[in-house]
Amino acid sequence: MLGDVGWEFFSRNRIAQEIVDNLITELALVESNTSLGMQEFIGEYVKATVLRDEQGQAETIYLRAYGDRDIHSELLRALSLLRDGGAVEVFSPSR
Repeated sequence: MLGDVGWEFFSRNRIAQEIVDNLITELALVESNTSLGMQEFIGEYVKATVLRDEQGQAETIYLRAYGDRDIHSELLRALSLLRDGGAVEVFSPSR
């Protein structure tokens, strides 16, 4: 979902690590900061924050793109590579 501060991935269940890993790889992100319950990643014109629960499982992923980067198309491509790609939906109110 496109929120006030960027793209948000959340679920009633925890987000599979495969989804986190796939987004980091496909969007060419590198880890920039880690603190209790939070990991930050940066890439060319994009920043991602993964919030984790007490067990270290991903609760929410925030993505923010800058400049002319077409993050919507990149998300669709990255998520299409998942084994269970139907478990994730990308919604953009501008499309």
